[in-house]
Amino acid sequence: MAEFLNSEDPDIAWLVDRIIPAGGLAILAARPKVGKSTLARCLAVSVAQGIPWLDRETTQGTVLFFALEESKAHVKPHFRELGASESDPLFVHCKPAPGNQALHFLKEEIKVRRPALAVIDPLVHLIPHVSDLNDYAAVTRALKPFLVIARETGASVLLVHHSNKAMNTQGREILGSTALLGIVDVALIMDQDSRGRNLYTRPRYGEPLDLTELRLDGGWVRAGRPVAELKAMDLEAEILAFLAGQTEPADLNAIQQAVARNRHYVLRKLNGLAAAGKVERTGSGNRGNAYRYTVPQAASYSVLNPQPIAPELRTESQDELFPYHEPTFARPI
Repeated sequence: MAEFLNSEDPDIAWLVDRIIPAGGLAILAARPKVGKSTLARCLAVSVAQGIPWLDRETTQGTVLFFALEESKAHVKPHFRELGASESDPLFVHCKPAPGNQALHFLKEEIKVRRPALAVIDPLVHLIPHVSDLNDYAAVTRALKPFLVIARETGASVLLVHHSNKAMNTQGREILGSTALLGIVDVALIMDQDSRGRNLYTRPRYGEPLDLTELRLDGGWVRAGRPVAELKAMDLEAEILAFLAGQTEPADLNAIQQAVARNRHYVLRKLNGLAAAGKVERTGSGNRGNAYRYTVPQAASYSVLNPQPIAPELRTESQDELFPYHEPTFARPI
């Protein structure tokens, strides 16, 4: 133990800063048609060119991209749209896995190309012998070779896989056994809600990425604002819009009922709005004389469109900042 504790502390090398470790095993999971393959291709070009991915620095290197399910007619135009050039060290295998020799084929390609990143999209085509993804022991045996490849070659391996219908379920988002989460160094989970696409991570080490919106920009998937921040903005807008439509000051109960949010969050937001002068608060807050809130007469808020319209937020178009009614992705991906 003395020798172990006194040995030099190795630094963690990152393929994607504080998200995907170099020589690490990662999994990217999402439901069908949410955009995980699109996000994976963006990562491939980012690493091949050494440019940031989701606002995080990348380590430039060779990339192997195994598109085992999609057609060349779909994959090729997207890589071209991302600005991939003939000089990029990016190798694409766009056809089904070669039968029972799939894993051997992967190992040989990694040995020859010595990539910084290998993307397998999707995972299930390289583990066809696993008939039950809920079998912990079988899944562990199937994934161990990928972990060994990553550790021995220094290549980060990204497995693209499906997620369950229920999201944010404490590690059970990934379709199949919990062994899928347990063996990887980081899980990247994509989700979709009424606002659009989101991403968060569950890492073994490094720092977790909180739920963050994703935007499509000319074929590129970009990181937007944290979803918690956007929801706070939405809550503020809904409160202000409701108060602007009232002829009399409203109390906490009426406001909470109108916006249908957690009472604690509504009260905290009202306190913040009152401190910022965006709402006026009357009453003492005592029994029989509850606080009441109203919008200052000089303020102007839209009642019909409950989106933030504060002047300091108008640095970009409102629709771009707050895609409240439209999906984040402007077209199918």
